Parts: sequence; structure tokens; C-alpha cells
Amino acid sequence: MEKFGSAFSIVLIAILVPWIIKRLPYFKQPDVVARKALKAKLPTWVRQTETLILLIFACALTVLFFQIEQYVHEVIHPQSQFLNPRGPTSSLDFFFLMIEALAPCMLALPLSMILANVVAWSIPAIRNVENSLMAEGVAGYNWKDLNMGLLKFAAIVVPISLVAAFISLRNL
Repeated sequence: MEKFGSAFSIVLIAILVPWIIKRLPYFKQPDVVARKALKAKLPTWVRQTETLILLIFACALTVLFFQIEQYVHEVIHPQSQFLNPRGPTSSLDFFFLMIEALAPCMLALPLSMILANVVAWSIPAIRNVENSLMAEGVAGYNWKDLNMGLLKFAAIVVPISLVAAFISLRNL
């Protein structure tokens, strides 16, 4: 019964978090709505290429950070197995196990977004399409503002992810 409750809570979180995020006042601001509408004007091939680049960086960085976390876990807890496949023994163990499993993903996301932007911008065809949209003059839709937003996002998420990973590693 406890496994069902854990699975149900994970599904509930996976549904509620995006729903809550979409309803945050930030995403209803006129400039954010305008940037989103402008981004929707991008040709499909540009959006797919940018998404593919982002996925490649996200997967590569997640694997890298996961291996680093596994190494640190082995140094701190040489007697226990990383992400114990037998399952946690208590709900608190499950909580720390979930943080330990998700921390590399949280850490990789903002960094992969920044790297994907740099790589996409270095492709002349994509840069030309993006420049044509940026010429429409929507506030905040330019190379500098978009990347500064990602850097601010990374400045918040990366330290939180590192602290969460360290706490989870210390408590397992």
C-alpha cells in the first residue's frame, strides 16, 4: 500500500507542478505573452533543432552529473549502494532518494539551456531566423535579455540543486 501511495504522490506532483507553474502571474504578463507568441512564429525546423540541441546537452550533462554524484556517494557511503534498488525503508529515505535521483537533472537543466542557446546561436541559419524575429522589437526578446534570464535562472537553480544533492547524500 505504501508503494501505491508513493507512486500516486509522484504522479500527482508531475501533474500539479506544470499546472501551477502555468498559472503563476509571471506567465500572464504582457511582455512574457508577447515573447511566447513571437517564439511560436519560429519555423518548425528551428524549434525542432533547438529542442534537439537542448535534449542532447540535457542528457549529456545529466549523465555527467549523475556519475559525479555516484562517485561522491561512494566516497561518503562506501558501505551502501548508490540508489539502492531494494527500495527505501521509510518515507524520509524515499524523499532523500528522490532528491538524490533528481538533483543531476535539476542541475543540468539551466546549464544545458545556456549551452543550447550558444550552440543554436552559432548556427548561421538559426541565427538569421532569430534575428528577423528580434527585429520586431518585442521587449525582452533579444539575445542579451534571453540569456541573462537563463543566467539568473541558473544562479538560483544550480546552488539549490547542489545543496539538495549534498543534503540527500549526507542523509542516506
